[in-house]
Amino acid sequence: MSRNAVRVIIFDLLAPLVTMLAIVELGVILRWPTWWVVVCTASCLLIAQGLAVNAYLARRDSVTVGTDDDGPALRTGIVALTTISVLAVAVVGYRHWTVPDREGNADRAAVTDVVATVAGAVVNFAPGSPDSYVRKATEHMTEGQRQSFTRDFDRATAELKAKGISQRGEIISVGIEALGPEDAVTATLVRRTSVAAKAQPEESVLALRMTLAKRDGHWLVDNIAPIDRIGAQPPRG
Repeated sequence: MSRNAVRVIIFDLLAPLVTMLAIVELGVILRWPTWWVVVCTASCLLIAQGLAVNAYLARRDSVTVGTDDDGPALRTGIVALTTISVLAVAVVGYRHWTVPDREGNADRAAVTDVVATVAGAVVNFAPGSPDSYVRKATEHMTEGQRQSFTRDFDRATAELKAKGISQRGEIISVGIEALGPEDAVTATLVRRTSVAAKAQPEESVLALRMTLAKRDGHWLVDNIAPIDRIGAQPPRG
């Protein structure tokens, strides 16, 4: 392959094509905002016009941008524009795809850990030290939920305490129903084992739905309710 043929392929064909593809890919990454539709359309039309003029000059003068020895600056500009376009795709793609994916994975892991911790602490109960699990649960709650949970705890466990019944909670599964930048909704299955003196342990499965809020970078439980109380649909709002 001759030197001029290589120049034609690189500078006259590949460089404009790669630049156009990069501009279109940026639109895909940005989800085609109106302003980028205008930019993309104008840029692609200009590149297409340049290709048409280049083809006309090649036919008339047997010389193109790639083969013109008197125009190295123009070739340098084409290479620079193509390089900038490709780098823009890499940077914008990283910011719009890779970074959110990493943050989303970190949020999913954090939400799952908090929900598992709170669900286990809520179900666990020991008559001899009832407050130990309360403290563990409230560490991961918002102020409003913490006050509500603490206020209702004694009433909810009064019968267990009177009968000397202890409870153990084992997390079966945690599912994330919705996850946003600042809030999340989860569903959790917990196996509850109740143990009373001179009685066989009793097992049951609880289904809990928790809503969480992100406060100062930390996920906190904002509401807890049995799923059968609020139905199968997650809370709105």
